[in-house]
Amino acid sequence: MDEHPLDTTYRNTSYFADTPAGRLPMKNIVAKIPGERQGIILLATHYDTKRLDNFVGADDGGSSTGVMLELARKMCAMRPRYSIWIAFFDGEEAVLEWSGSDHTYGSRHYVALARKNGSLATLKAFVLVDMIGDRDLRIKRDQNSTPWLTTIIWDAAREQKLTTYFPAESTQIEDDHLEFTAAGIPSVDIIDLEFGPWHTAGDNLNSVSAGSLQVVGDVVVAALPQIEARVK
Repeated sequence: MDEHPLDTTYRNTSYFADTPAGRLPMKNIVAKIPGERQGIILLATHYDTKRLDNFVGADDGGSSTGVMLELARKMCAMRPRYSIWIAFFDGEEAVLEWSGSDHTYGSRHYVALARKNGSLATLKAFVLVDMIGDRDLRIKRDQNSTPWLTTIIWDAAREQKLTTYFPAESTQIEDDHLEFTAAGIPSVDIIDLEFGPWHTAGDNLNSVSAGSLQVVGDVVVAALPQIEARVK
């Protein structure tokens, strides 16, 4: 564990996951930004990409990872009310097909470990970001997410005049956040599953927009004070 000059602690957690392709090494990475009081707000993404030929994963894995790296840089200069932890999960993608337990290896490992070390009990809220680089960004409200937390995110988008990207339409998503909702942690998934080149070789830099990353980053930052106020 190494100390960052801005009091941010980085921790790598290596583990092995049993997959249809055998026992594979994986690694979660967590940046910890200390807050003024007890409790953690966890922001997260997955940084792995689908095991496909000629697959870059500029959106699916790359876009949300880029947002979280920038949020980590920005928040290192802040002193939040609650500690902000930023997790980069490995193994979200199915090794073969999304069925049974062939997916979300990193988030499942994180929750299991957090139960053991006691940090799960200190989690106030979980905000997941995944696939947000689409040039035609449209993020629908996920029905598997916690309603009040989802509303805070969409209200922040409205206040930022970004409702074009956060319409009121609903969808239902299976993603890393389900491990946290099952553990009783208020959770929200920010994801655009209408990305055309999803899981194809077309998921490259030509298909994503830096502006879309900016939109999502701005909304998450704007929503954090309201999340902190709600979970006090």
